[in-house]
Amino acid sequence: MKYHFNVQKKYSKRKWGFTLLEMLVVAGIFSLVVVIISSILHSVLLSRKVIASREKLQSNSNSIIEIIGKETRNSQLDYGYYQESEDFTQPLTILALVDKDDNRIVFQKSSGSDCYADQSACLVVGSGGSSWTNVTPSGIDLIDVKFYIEPGQDPFAQDPANRPNKQPLVTIVLKTQSIVAGSSTQVSNIVQTSMSNRTYQARPF
Repeated sequence: MKYHFNVQKKYSKRKWGFTLLEMLVVAGIFSLVVVIISSILHSVLLSRKVIASREKLQSNSNSIIEIIGKETRNSQLDYGYYQESEDFTQPLTILALVDKDDNRIVFQKSSGSDCYADQSACLVVGSGGSSWTNVTPSGIDLIDVKFYIEPGQDPFAQDPANRPNKQPLVTIVLKTQSIVAGSSTQVSNIVQTSMSNRTYQARPF
């Protein structure tokens, strides 16, 4: 005897694919991953720029110090430029020197037309008159400069009774600042160094 069965195949009504909700979830996760990666890359690039800016600022600050140092080592302090009431125990904003040809050399901070267009302040050098030369590289702001001078009296003065037995010493504290390229991030640098005159001047007896 043969039996015949009527077998009906059941097929799922679900069609293979993604629902709208699943696609939105995937798109959201993908967007989040892209944002995180972009943020990391931006931080890495900015960090590299900051490091490069710091190194450049350090190099330029050292160049400024070297300019001052060269003139200081090859000149004498011009005590006569300062007021008699000048307190040398306090930091000065002006460094006055006299070179071997008896020419006056003055370093001071300026925020006028002597600076470049991208500077709010700079270090200038001149003879103490109206003509000044900017010695601060473009793109760098001079935040502050201080000069500490020892001794407070000219050691080569003609009056032996008031003459300190000490070679003039200048300590310079220079603070500079620049902006990292392509951002508003600022980097700053402070350099401090001391130097004395190499030129020799006989003491009066």
